Amino acid sequence: MSIVKMQRIAVIGHDTCKSNLIDELIRLEAVEITDQSYKLTDEMWAGKVKPDECQEELSKREMWLSSLNQALDVIERYGNLKKPLFNTRRGMPESEENRIRESARETADEIDFLLDLNEQIHKENETINRLEQERISLTPWEAYDLPVDTGETGSTSVTLGVMQVQSSFDQFAADIEAATPLAIVKNVSEDNDFRYVALMCHKSAEADVQTILKQYGFSPVTFTDINGMAGENLERIKTENNSYSVGRISRITDYILENGRPKRIKVSHGLTESAGMKYHIEELADLLLIEMDKLRIRAKFMKTEKTFFIEGWIPEHSIDEVKKILDENECCYELRDPEEGE
Repeated sequence: MSIVKMQRIAVIGHDTCKSNLIDELIRLEAVEITDQSYKLTDEMWAGKVKPDECQEELSKREMWLSSLNQALDVIERYGNLKKPLFNTRRGMPESEENRIRESARETADEIDFLLDLNEQIHKENETINRLEQERISLTPWEAYDLPVDTGETGSTSVTLGVMQVQSSFDQFAADIEAATPLAIVKNVSEDNDFRYVALMCHKSAEADVQTILKQYGFSPVTFTDINGMAGENLERIKTENNSYSVGRISRITDYILENGRPKRIKVSHGLTESAGMKYHIEELADLLLIEMDKLRIRAKFMKTEKTFFIEGWIPEHSIDEVKKILDENECCYELRDPEEGE
């Protein structure tokens, strides 16, 4: 493998040509600009130069790019588009950059639309997950003939609980009866692991059964956010689940119609024309990445009130092209061979 010979370069220029110079150097892809933060503590430079502060601009673009990526993720999950074999960044001439900037407001509307839509889908998923958890917890109690939220009457406590299925329910019931005649237990259901038991006990005899409950590993179950009979609630859950699975597309469409939509989006089955949205957002993301590259380069500049200073490396075969760009931007520059250890 041949070794490319490099030259050190130092450049001073007027601040007004900085943006154009950065564009030209990025296009050439031949100059590696080096960090100069050491100058801030160097006796020769300290107090004479300062860094080109652009972190706030960079942070804003990073936040916006994050929103763009979230919107693209929504399209990927719900837009029914085929994934490309390779993801590539587009080449972008200046005329394209200007066009994308001019349409950025419309693209931002599309992004807001997608993020709002994603929030609605997220809320529905949360509801569906909650319903499924309720269904799982209520199913063993479907045959229970009291409201699951009944914890007590005037003089009686009602406790639902689980115990290991290997434990003999008949022996458990006999032990409860031997401890007090003021308590009864009912084996509501059982599965491969647990037995689901209802205990009704006069409040005056609660202390008499506590030892037996501990012996059998009885663990109380409570339904704090569910009221009524288990069977009725299971029917309710089934109906709600059916409405979410069957009416999801129409509800999403209704949400879009009620809350407005970007001008460039037509609504049909939730996410249509997603290919167009995807293209708009991807090209804006590419523009942001280009601008962020420029800002990261600027962050390596040192400047005075009206001038900037950069140092870097260039391959010898690109020296003529780099000189031409620097001369066109009326920059002063110095080229030299690298010193030992550089």
